[in-house]
Amino acid sequence: MHCQSCALLIEETFANDPCVYEVTVDLDSARATVTFEAGDASGDTMCAIVTNLGYPAALLAADSPGP
Repeated sequence: MHCQSCALLIEETFANDPCVYEVTVDLDSARATVTFEAGDASGDTMCAIVTNLGYPAALLAADSPGP
């Protein structure tokens, strides 16, 4: 992700997904946070959606400071 259009694409992709509560994209850290109903989807599924958009995605622990 390198521009606002990238962030918007990710946000819009999840906008109509009923199991997704919130999506935030931080371009400075190149991270997207997707809050979703765990019983209806998985983190791997969310990563696969982002990957299919053309961006690498990996799960991080909720409290992980990252690299």
